[in-house]
Amino acid sequence: MDKMPEITKESLAGTLTTLLSSLSGDSDREARNHPAYQSIRLLVGSNDPESFRFAARYHMDRVFEVAVQDETGLKDRCALAIWLDWEFFERFLSETCRTFYGFACSVDRARWILNSYVKTAAGSAVPACDHEKYWCPRFGTTEEWFALVKGIHGLRHGRFADFAMAWSALSEIHAAKSSPKA
Repeated sequence: MDKMPEITKESLAGTLTTLLSSLSGDSDREARNHPAYQSIRLLVGSNDPESFRFAARYHMDRVFEVAVQDETGLKDRCALAIWLDWEFFERFLSETCRTFYGFACSVDRARWILNSYVKTAAGSAVPACDHEKYWCPRFGTTEEWFALVKGIHGLRHGRFADFAMAWSALSEIHAAKSSPKA
């Protein structure tokens, strides 16, 4: 009987990268040639987005969520959501930073906020927001930016109030900092 090869983090990472690359090929042709394509088309053909979400996405999303939770030990639902939907959070925060600062370094600031949030949720100390560093927001505390991250997470679940309060607080700080001194 053949012995199973040892599974290492590196081999698993390579396998997962290959799998995900095949799921999200660089071209429409590659996507259409993927083994799951026809099954997914059948689900879409039911013309029922709710059923499609449950049948096609829910179970895979749950597998990813449990894997991230098991590996990181994270219990914070917002931090898990950042792991699972980084692009959504990064785009949202990047656009927020662009609104306050313009295009320069907006993505860097968004990434710093998100990485800081996840590290803090994993048990690290809350980092100070050094307003002199290009990758940090130029106003507000780290906690105030974390409140916005939690508000963005709430938006994903139809809860607007936390987002609105955090946005309002940061907007007031920005307005006070930006207004000409008398």
